[in-house]
Amino acid sequence: MERINQEDFPKNTEPQKNIEPSELKREETKEEKIEKLRILHGLTSITHTFENWKHLPGTEKAYKAFKDMAEGKSRPMLLVCGGLGNGKTFLCEALSIALYRRGERCPVNLWSELRRQLLQAMHRPKPGRMDYDTLFENIRRRKRLIIDDVGMGSKGTEWEMAELEDIINYRYRERLFTVMTTNRALEELPDRVVSRFFDSEVSQVVINEGKDYRIRQI
Repeated sequence: MERINQEDFPKNTEPQKNIEPSELKREETKEEKIEKLRILHGLTSITHTFENWKHLPGTEKAYKAFKDMAEGKSRPMLLVCGGLGNGKTFLCEALSIALYRRGERCPVNLWSELRRQLLQAMHRPKPGRMDYDTLFENIRRRKRLIIDDVGMGSKGTEWEMAELEDIINYRYRERLFTVMTTNRALEELPDRVVSRFFDSEVSQVVINEGKDYRIRQI
């Protein structure tokens, strides 16, 4: 067993007796802290920053819209539509990182994950976890909210779209910082959701016309 030497402790501090080295609290490494931040903010990679963005044809408007949101130069709500793999998630993560650098926490939320959390709270509530109404209010009242990939994998059930509509409508009324992305056509989204984002005094709608980044890299 490794011995605990006097020099292992701060000066003017007496070592406690019978302490095993494994019981001493280990300070987190830089890599561990970064990984914890990555998970906390819902990021796929901490390298997804505006500085690392690859400017490809068709993505200019989307990039500018996200950058303006990060710098507080735009209206409070943004809807970005576009095909698969053209950088919408990357820009959501770049926005989250930029806000964190300013001391503002705003994780990236996949709509499928928010939907799953709501369903679990509804059908399988657990002791110590928020009930459905509390969780729903927590989502729609957040100071800043990024919802990525609405409609991914399905057009959404009537219940799902009604909850999304309620969230967006509340945030529209309260003029709260809201970003939503989707690869669905606008006509596939609830009319009231789309209309809120088309109010030019509060929001903007951007079509990301970039091609799939992953296909370009093959």
